[in-house]
Amino acid sequence: MSLRDLTPRQMAEVSLDLYAAGVVTYEDYELLAFQPELHPDYNDTVGALTGEPAGPDRPRDYVTQWEDRLNFERRYNPQNTRLVRKTEHIVSLLLTLDGPPDGSGRPMAA
Repeated sequence: MSLRDLTPRQMAEVSLDLYAAGVVTYEDYELLAFQPELHPDYNDTVGALTGEPAGPDRPRDYVTQWEDRLNFERRYNPQNTRLVRKTEHIVSLLLTLDGPPDGSGRPMAA
């Protein structure tokens, strides 16, 4: 299983597994497991604003999503050093768990 091809449902499950195995802290788990598209009112709230319906079963690249989030935090919230450091930590964790980007298919270390 690659962190670059998980659905929000799968990411919530993987996050819990990582926490239960002691791989991530509870704070890390909270950040990774929170998947807005799993909320039953998503389409009426966030989806209504963005024009995009929830896609809880559509795979996405969580490594890239967190890298994008880190770039955003560094650009628009550099003064919030705690948030930037926490986001850097999550990106580092995801890169470590996902393995080398060489397409070797090495399984996630969880």
